[in-house]
Amino acid sequence: MLALAAADGGYFAESWGWATLAYLWLAVLALIFRTELRLARLDLVLLGSVSALALWILVSTAWSSSPAHTPVEAQRALVYVAAVAAVLLLVEPPSVRTFISALTAGITLVCAWGLIDHVLSAGPHGSDALGEGRLAEPLGYWNAVGLFAAMGTVLALALAAEARTTVGRAAAAAAPVVLLPTLYYTFSRAAWLALLLGLAGSVLLARGRQQLITTATVLAPPAVIAVWLSSRLDTLTATRSSAMAEFADEARVLAGGLGALVLVAALAGARLLPRAREKAGSIRLAHPRPAVLLAIAGAAVAGAIAVADPIRLVERGYESFSGPPSPVRSDLRARVFTLTGSERADAWNVAWKDYRENPVFGSGAGTFEHYWVEHRPSSTYFRDAHSLYLETLAELGPLGLALVAGAVAAIVAAAVRVRGQPLAAGAFGAVVAFLVHAGVDWDWEMPAVTCTALACGAALVVLARGQQGSTAPWQLRAGGVALTVALGAAAVVGLVGNGAIAASISELRSGDYASAEREARRASRWAPWSAEPWRVLGEIRLRRGERERARAALREATERDPRNWVLWAELASASEGASRRDAVARALALNPRSWTPSQLRELGRALQALD
Repeated sequence: MLALAAADGGYFAESWGWATLAYLWLAVLALIFRTELRLARLDLVLLGSVSALALWILVSTAWSSSPAHTPVEAQRALVYVAAVAAVLLLVEPPSVRTFISALTAGITLVCAWGLIDHVLSAGPHGSDALGEGRLAEPLGYWNAVGLFAAMGTVLALALAAEARTTVGRAAAAAAPVVLLPTLYYTFSRAAWLALLLGLAGSVLLARGRQQLITTATVLAPPAVIAVWLSSRLDTLTATRSSAMAEFADEARVLAGGLGALVLVAALAGARLLPRAREKAGSIRLAHPRPAVLLAIAGAAVAGAIAVADPIRLVERGYESFSGPPSPVRSDLRARVFTLTGSERADAWNVAWKDYRENPVFGSGAGTFEHYWVEHRPSSTYFRDAHSLYLETLAELGPLGLALVAGAVAAIVAAAVRVRGQPLAAGAFGAVVAFLVHAGVDWDWEMPAVTCTALACGAALVVLARGQQGSTAPWQLRAGGVALTVALGAAAVVGLVGNGAIAASISELRSGDYASAEREARRASRWAPWSAEPWRVLGEIRLRRGERERARAALREATERDPRNWVLWAELASASEGASRRDAVARALALNPRSWTPSQLRELGRALQALD
């Protein structure tokens, strides 16, 4: 997980091959060396659902409208299959506590890394205006870092509530003082919502909820003060850096304050928490009766109606969320309290339209990007639908969504079965946080985050297994090893192919055309479905003045990725006469909405010959 986090969260395809191989290697070790290997029904449901989803993604290549992208999506899904298999085969019920502790420590370390980078860097922290000033490293995306911190906070509270040693309580209690300021500096509203609902999920699942609530109450003050302190520093909450002297002063204040609060939280966990838990143990929080819940809900509704017009409030909230993005302000603190959806509603509507056009099988994995460009209502560029569920429905149809639901159902069933087990509530709360956030963002495309959520879910399934399930015979182990080796071979193909593609692009940008051509040819052999090697070859030949050979390469690229308007624009620049006119028309049809200056320059060469 740490390696994936360091590799931009595993977003880029070059990291998927080695991540898959690492997880598969752990699975092979478990298959060969574990003396007793048990798999129960929920294990098979979870692993089967994730595996079937990866297979369905690969099969969708047969009807995909973007066949160059679909195999790449299958490679990412293979990372998740390998991660789930590794946890189910390697982790045993007695070692779940150690596993969750290590997972929480890893999340805290990643967030501490990002927080230190944010504090020490005086420059912008995002790649565009929307992300300027927001904590995004090391994952490369601020909302993913926010979700990571939210999941870590839920796990840390559960660990503190169940810790058996003084050191364990102190370490778990100190973690939120690092995690919550990290979350704050991402200025991610969805991450805060995911945190709240994740905590709610933990409390609802836990049988000893009074212990969990007591732990949260004892540990809340240092964490809340840490967030408050973070919000008071002007230079760290602005989109533009201030004078270095002022920035350094505030950085020292934050570092000193957080350091002191970490010590306070650790002391509270070590000394105050045991006494508070003893007192809480004498209090029993029974499940409220339905009549009481209905009375509370009715009173809340009546109060809301008396204070304000709820219909108007809902209308205003919807208008704010679905409207255009709010202007980027220099003070990012105000952003946390806005409701703008950054045009997510448009992305969801386009994804729903895509599904309506392909209601049975979907349009194929990885197709949303091109569909959005062709049908978008504004000039905003989206690569993903910002919703795991809508994008899955659009690209893979009802069956694909059902496979996602199958994996979730296995995790929920396991959580209900082991709700009395230590740490089950924390692992379930982390999964809830991920599922909520994945509904409004592209977390599936961030393997570091998704693997963490799947690891928590798999840990719940391991706990639910207990001593159930039959011991795997040697024949099953041998079959598992053979299958793992085959999947490893597929991962090697992806590793070499994606690495060659990335290298060819890098060499092209640096101007080393010989190396770029060599890597592009290697990529065309190892990733024959991809259009990128041919695009790189086309650009190299254009720059060398070999227009006829450039046209041949770019035609190969358009055959592999026929809905990519950029490829048609580049083909137009290498063509003449009617061929150029047809390529320009195709590019404009695939991207009809609007053009940025750089895009217009891309087409400028093609349009010169049309007069």
